[in-house]
Amino acid sequence: MTNDQPYTTAGAAAEGFQLLHRENNAANYGYREANRLNLQHFLWRESLQFNTHPSVLPCLAPGPLSIADVVCSTGLWLIDTARELPHAQLDGLDSNLTLAPQKHLLPSNIALYEWDVFQSQSTVPSELVGKYDLVHVRSLATRLAEKDLKPVIQRLYQLLRPGGCLQWDESDYTNMCVKNADPASEAPALTELLKLWYSDGHYNWTRALPQLLREGGFQVPVDEYFDAKTELVKAFHDLHLLTLDEFALAIIRMGKHEAAAQIFKMVSDSVEEHRRGASLSIPQLVVVAIKPTVV
Repeated sequence: MTNDQPYTTAGAAAEGFQLLHRENNAANYGYREANRLNLQHFLWRESLQFNTHPSVLPCLAPGPLSIADVVCSTGLWLIDTARELPHAQLDGLDSNLTLAPQKHLLPSNIALYEWDVFQSQSTVPSELVGKYDLVHVRSLATRLAEKDLKPVIQRLYQLLRPGGCLQWDESDYTNMCVKNADPASEAPALTELLKLWYSDGHYNWTRALPQLLREGGFQVPVDEYFDAKTELVKAFHDLHLLTLDEFALAIIRMGKHEAAAQIFKMVSDSVEEHRRGASLSIPQLVVVAIKPTVV
């Protein structure tokens, strides 16, 4: 995480971000959030060039596959993967299915179920224990503090059959930065937004994900790092600003209007900074972990 000159109006905004982190949930389940998540899916797919990591399918037993997308949100990963694997059964699991398509709009091999992987008292439903060949999750960092990771990892472990794979796609907040076409040019609004998002390393656990999964009983053969392709820098930058807008709206719902106003102002100022060549960049991580066949 890189720093530049300070942005002088961000005091309340910092308090708003701290509150957001304590709540660990910025979702509003409206059409704005759905559009942002849909854009995120397509950009991740374009960046990674896969939905399912190439190492996964060769590791799995032959025959029809059972696949789960945990925190499936709008369901686009499921829909894309169902097209690639038409003989697989795909289940979407989420605490709130408002953003997902209705049943009659989904392919016949996709089913959706309400289940909250984050709930501290949550247990894996007995009918789902050991059911899946592949479990996929993406972008959970804004919903998870490091202290809450172990039980979530354990629940994901329980969903898998022995030999099954977990694919976890995540943002690398440790190495996010402001990229500038002119290194001498300053971008104070983007720099302050970066600092607020970094939040003293609140999301740094994403870089330690392979070790955290090993501690949870997994074998981890794949830990890959992806930076935005040059032609996608602007699209990802705009996505990150949309995400910051959603954070500000969540902070308004928590009653912190001044904090949200400061964030909106910085986002607005950053548009001009982007025109001058500055972009917010957040690399991506893909970790593939395997549940051992013998424990």
